[in-house]
Amino acid sequence: MRNIIIISILIIALCMLPVASADLVELENTAENYEFRDAGTTPDSLFYGFERAIESIDIHLTFDDQKKVEKILSYSERRLSEAWIMQERNQSDLAEQAEQRYTEHLMMARELGHNVADDAVRQEIESAISQATGIHMIVLEKKSISPNDRGYTAKKTAEEISIQTEVNPVDKAHKYSRIAEHRLNEVDRLVESNRTDSIEPVLEDYETIINDMSMMAEGLDEANRTEVEIIVAESTLKHQERLEMVHQKVPDNAKESIEKAMNRSLAGHERALEALEKRDSIPEDLRKDIDRAPVVNESIRNQNTNNVEHFQGQKEMGTEHI
Repeated sequence: MRNIIIISILIIALCMLPVASADLVELENTAENYEFRDAGTTPDSLFYGFERAIESIDIHLTFDDQKKVEKILSYSERRLSEAWIMQERNQSDLAEQAEQRYTEHLMMARELGHNVADDAVRQEIESAISQATGIHMIVLEKKSISPNDRGYTAKKTAEEISIQTEVNPVDKAHKYSRIAEHRLNEVDRLVESNRTDSIEPVLEDYETIINDMSMMAEGLDEANRTEVEIIVAESTLKHQERLEMVHQKVPDNAKESIEKAMNRSLAGHERALEALEKRDSIPEDLRKDIDRAPVVNESIRNQNTNNVEHFQGQKEMGTEHI
């Protein structure tokens, strides 16, 4: 049986799951339990254009918005399977086309959901999209896809749309944390393969993710804000140790990028801790983890002082990057 890189997810069954708040554990378990499936007619078949035409007609003749999104997501997963079957057959052009169609399907589903007037229906549609793309991004990451690999664009698109369509702030924070780990995993893989010249944009993306995750706590009610800030504090604490280990491995010309990422991670961590401390809301387990954590390199902590002050200035002026 071919080692196809992407699983085909049964969207209709997926949409029968509760959509109000699908946490990351549920997504992890769902992704883990899905099996690889054949894509059916593939782009190198004479009948492929005919099948695509039938799909297009099927979508356009479906007038219920929720059912239309279900179909679009189902077809998007076919495109992923097709992309890697074509890659296995050394037909890179067809693989690239299938991956591009996957991203187009996801954007179509997102746009459709965004434009639904009924708030309840829109939330259900966006929850279904967020669940499906959340599973996509986890499955793709489990296949160790890194920058310049086939599937990286698909993985990044799934991450982006899963965040954009997530309606629960705590689940969104968990997804941000998971995506930040994806970037750190990619850095590890790049360092292991001696591609340290490629880590800077990955780390810049990591910094943006941490910044966005930190800023999303603003404006939430106290219960959600506390949970989000705990997620930020716990995640960035773990990231500090990982980044320090990478910092020790890379050549000198790559250390600056690592240090900038450590700065951003530390700034997010300390900002979340400060907010939690003011409300006396730091969990005991987090306090213990902080006590056990290795001391952050002093030069990094000194640099972080300026980073936190800059971050605070952005917040006061309303110019932070979201």
